[in-house]
Amino acid sequence: MTLIAETINNTVKPVLPIVQNVNILLVDDMVSGLMALEAILDGLPGINILKAQSGKEALKIIENNDLAVVVSDVQMPEMDGFELLDLINQNNKIDSIPFIFVTAMGHDRKYVTKGYKGGAVDYLFKPLDQQITRAKICAFVTMYKQKQQLKQQNQQLIEINSKKNILLGMAAHDMRSPLAGISSLADFLSDEKEYGSLHENQKIFIENIKKYSLYMLNIINNLLDVSAIEAGKLNLNIQQTDIAVLLEKIIGLNKLIAQKKGIELELNIELSNKLLFIDPVKIEQVLNNFLSNAIKFSPAKTLILIKAVQKENDFYIEVTDHGQGIPEEEQKILFNAFQKTSVLATDGESSTGLGLLICSKIINSHDGTIGVKSKPKEGSTFWFSIPVNITEINADACYELPVYNKGDIFQNNIDEVTKASSKSILVAEDDALSQFVIKRVLQNLGHKVHLANNGEMAIELLEKNVLCD
Repeated sequence: MTLIAETINNTVKPVLPIVQNVNILLVDDMVSGLMALEAILDGLPGINILKAQSGKEALKIIENNDLAVVVSDVQMPEMDGFELLDLINQNNKIDSIPFIFVTAMGHDRKYVTKGYKGGAVDYLFKPLDQQITRAKICAFVTMYKQKQQLKQQNQQLIEINSKKNILLGMAAHDMRSPLAGISSLADFLSDEKEYGSLHENQKIFIENIKKYSLYMLNIINNLLDVSAIEAGKLNLNIQQTDIAVLLEKIIGLNKLIAQKKGIELELNIELSNKLLFIDPVKIEQVLNNFLSNAIKFSPAKTLILIKAVQKENDFYIEVTDHGQGIPEEEQKILFNAFQKTSVLATDGESSTGLGLLICSKIINSHDGTIGVKSKPKEGSTFWFSIPVNITEINADACYELPVYNKGDIFQNNIDEVTKASSKSILVAEDDALSQFVIKRVLQNLGHKVHLANNGEMAIELLEKNVLCD
């Protein structure tokens, strides 16, 4: 933690000072007019006065300099003040600059209105009042300095946030392997065939080790997701997906947990045999969050309804429970980071306060919307909708996209390894605890294990034909 604190302290810099010197541009075809304005503004601190005697000359200066304000005469030959302002507004390369007109035409409503409609922010009327002129210029200079300071601070915050995401990702990555290893070690200790029967207190201790290490691992995984999302690395892998297949898979994954509480899961789908263009892995993550939360906060022996329908050009999915509901004032913060409600899980389950934030980012990246409808003591409905092209979801023939569960794939591989005769296996892993866990699992399956701390060592072992033992 000391290293993390030092990194943060080195990252956070003091607020940048307000810009000291700023440019203002005076435009008048008459030298006397420029001299009069310059004399009035003489002595104002931190101001660099630039001058132009025509609209064309003014445009060149504006394109090549940062300006706090432009003060221009209205009546000029070739290009008057109104035309100059219009050309500035049409030029996308020029940032918005406050534009003040100077005129000798009195307070003629027609000219004043034309100037304001064109984008002018103010007027100065000849003969110029020295105090009013200086006060107005000072006001716009102050606003410019504040605007520049905000830009600098925003850039600084972007840099700090970027470094924070890198730091968070590094810390979470380094913590994930040990936590997974701790959970695996607790599983080993639970094996009564190898270690004998356990006392009741020992069983409780081991179960708590497993419970809280998995809880921490879930936090770490969520932090990695948030870090990736904030760093702009939420990349979608859009595929043709049979939403019915995906929903049935998710219900299957959560069915065992629901059964332990006597909760029934019911699917009502009107999108059977239709294809949607979505990222199935990301949408699965959202639906798993919705469903696991519904189970977590539902009383025993209740019903959870999963509904999927087409609404005009959107497909809409909702998960409804008959639990405790969420107070209205707490619903507004549910999709923010680290936000938890006052509602407690019905069986002491834990929550990280990050899952719904991640869900929100995933749905937003699909150009969709997400929300909740809930009343205390009446249950909650979490929903999302994603826009899709009608021609994309109305498939003439049923096409089921194979949707695989990583756990199933892993288990199938384990089964194959278990069935096979003893093998010599090379494991390349730089984390000592992970090495120990993997080696122990494979040895329990009857295999000979060779360990390599890095890629180079793995290549050396392969060149020595260790797998031929």
